[in-house]
Amino acid sequence: MAARCMAVNPTVCGNINITGTQSYAASQSYGLNPSPTIFAVSTQICGNQVSADYTVSPVVANIGSYSIPALTLHAQACSQS
Repeated sequence: MAARCMAVNPTVCGNINITGTQSYAASQSYGLNPSPTIFAVSTQICGNQVSADYTVSPVVANIGSYSIPALTLHAQACSQS
């Protein structure tokens, strides 16, 4: 959503700079609470790109003698105007 907003109408989403884009991306991360600083914002051949890596820890870390590791989620989007 942040990459598209940046490409279509950046002033509507507060995306007039990298910090604004990062804050907008974090606010669109429903159900999570990431820091805006995990979002990388750049200009690529494909347009405006926003990407992030976010580590999610399981609610239950151990089940019996089995340990459930944390997972790192990666998301990336690119959009042109």
